Amino acid sequence: MGVEMLSPEGKTVHSWLTVERALYLGLGLLALVLRLYALGRRPMQTEEAREALAAWQLLQGQPAETAGCSPLLLSANLVLFALLGANDVTARLLSALLGTSLVLLPYGLRRWLGREGALAAAVLLALSPLTLFNGRYLSGATAVAASALLLLIGLARWVEDRRSWAIHLAAGGLAGLLLAGSGAYTVLLILASFGLFLALIHRRLGLDELVRSPQSIVHSLKSAVRSQIADLRLRTEDWGLPLALIIGLTSTCFLLNPGGLQALLDQLPAWGRGFVVATDGLPWPQYLALLPLYDPLLLIFGLAGLVLAWRERDLLGLFLGYWALAALVLTTLKAARGADDALLVILPLALLAGRFLGQRLPEWVREATWGQEGFFVALACGLTIYAVLQLSFFSLSDKAAYLQVLGVVMLLILGLFASIAYWLGREAACRGAGLFLVLVTSLATLSAGIHLNFVHLGDPHELALAAPISLQIRTLLSDVARLSAQRAIDEQAVDIALHRDLALPLAWYLRDYPNLKVVDSLAPTVDSTAVIAPLTAESPPLGGAYGGQDYLLRSWWNPGMLRGADWGKWLLRRQASTPLQEERVILWVRQGDG
Repeated sequence: MGVEMLSPEGKTVHSWLTVERALYLGLGLLALVLRLYALGRRPMQTEEAREALAAWQLLQGQPAETAGCSPLLLSANLVLFALLGANDVTARLLSALLGTSLVLLPYGLRRWLGREGALAAAVLLALSPLTLFNGRYLSGATAVAASALLLLIGLARWVEDRRSWAIHLAAGGLAGLLLAGSGAYTVLLILASFGLFLALIHRRLGLDELVRSPQSIVHSLKSAVRSQIADLRLRTEDWGLPLALIIGLTSTCFLLNPGGLQALLDQLPAWGRGFVVATDGLPWPQYLALLPLYDPLLLIFGLAGLVLAWRERDLLGLFLGYWALAALVLTTLKAARGADDALLVILPLALLAGRFLGQRLPEWVREATWGQEGFFVALACGLTIYAVLQLSFFSLSDKAAYLQVLGVVMLLILGLFASIAYWLGREAACRGAGLFLVLVTSLATLSAGIHLNFVHLGDPHELALAAPISLQIRTLLSDVARLSAQRAIDEQAVDIALHRDLALPLAWYLRDYPNLKVVDSLAPTVDSTAVIAPLTAESPPLGGAYGGQDYLLRSWWNPGMLRGADWGKWLLRRQASTPLQEERVILWVRQGDG
C-alpha cells in the first residue's frame, strides 16, 4: 500500500502508520537504545547475581536456591541463557525489553489521559532516570510495573466497553503481576483497598459525590455495578483456565523447572518478610530523597496532575494519586527498600504528569508570547544559572557569602514571577512559571539520568544503590583469568576456593570455572591454587605459603555526615570528602607453583 497525503484530521503518513504511532515507535526505539547501551558495564549487584545464578544453575542441572527469585525472570533467563549464553547483558535483557514496553503502554490509556497526555507520559517514562535504572537492572520491579499498567489498561477498557478481549488483557496483566515478583502484592493491596473505598463511598454518598466529570470512567463503573452479573456475559472459565495455564507454564518454564511453582508460592511470604527482615537497602531518608533528586520533572508535574484530577473529580486521576501515595507509604515502611520499590511510585506519577502536561503545555506554548512570558522565563533561567554557579563556588571555597548570594537569587526568581502576576495577570504568571519549571526540571532530569546510568557506575555517592559493587571486580576477574592461564594453561582451569560470604556476586562471575568450590571457612585443609576471601587484619590459616592482593568489592557512605561545602559538591558532582566504608576481598595465590 502506498503512502498517503497528510490530512488535518488524521495526519496519516501511511494507511496504518499515523504520526502519533510513528512518535510512539520512535520513543520505543529511543527507550530500547537507552536500556541496551552498555548494559553490561555496571557489575552485577548481589540481588542481580542471585537471580542470574539461580537460572544458570537450573540450566546446568545443578541445585539452585530460588527462594525470593522472580518466577518470570527465572524462566525467561533460563531460556535466554540457553539461546544466547549466560552473561550480564543476557541476564538483564528481559528487564530492558520490559522497560521498553512500559514506555509504550500509556498508548492504551489515551482515552483517559488524552492523546497528548499519553504521549507525554511515554516520554517521561522513557527518560526518567529511575525508570531507566530499573530497566537496566535485573529485578522483578520493571516486570511488576509493566504488568500492573497492563492490568490497569485491561480493567479500564473492560469497564468502559465490557469487551471480552479487555478482560483477557487484564487477566494477562494479572498473570504477569503474580509471576513478576513480590512487589505484585503491593499493587494488589492498593487495588483492593481502593476498590473497597469506592464501594463504601458509593454505598454511603454515591459516586457522584466523589466524581463529577461527565466523561469520567465512573459512569461506566456505576452501570457495571448496577447491572446483573449475568449481563456481563463473563464466566470464570473464560479467563480462569488461560490464567492458570499462563501462570503454571511460565513459572515452571514449560514444565522444565517444576521448582518454579515453589518460587511462585514464596512471593507472598517474601513480601511479608520485607516489612520485618532488613536486608541490604536504603535508609528511609535516602529512599525518600530519590524522587526529588533524580526525577524532579515527574514529581512536580505528577503532583500538579493530582491537583488537576482532584479539581475535576476525575476517578482515574484520583486512583493514580492514591496509588502513588499508598505505594510510597508501603515501600517506605519496608525494613529495607531500594530504587526498585520507587518504580511503583514513579509509574502513577508519570501518568498524572503526562495528563497534566498534555493538557497544559500546549496551552502555555500557544498562549505565551516571547515579549512577555518568554522574556521572564529567559531572565529566570539566567538567574538559575547564576545560582548554580554560586553553589559551585560555595562547594569549592566553603564561604557562606556564596550561600547568601544564592538565597538572594532564589528570592529574585520568586519576585520575578510575582511581578508577572502583578503586571500581566495570574494566568501569565502560571504560564511563565510552568514553562520555566518544565525547562529547568527537564535539564536536571536528563543530567541525573546520564550520570546515574552511564557515568557514575559503581559510585556509592549515587543514592540508587546502598552499597554498589565496585568496578574493581573486573580487575579481580582479569587477574584470576591471567593466573589460570599461567598455572593451568587455560583461563578457566585453575582451582579456586571462594569464601561463602562472597558467593554473591562472585560465584556468578566465576561460574565457568569447573574447579571452583565454595567453602564455609578458611582452614589449613584449603590448599587451592587461588583463594578468594574477605580481607581481614590477619592472614588466614591456609594449607601452604600464599601471597595476596586485595581489591575493593563494595563501598558505602552516610549522607547524614555531609557538612558545609560537601553538600554543594555532592549535589552538583556527586562528590564528598566524607569517608567511605569499604568491603575488600583478597586474592590469595599459592606460592611455588609454576
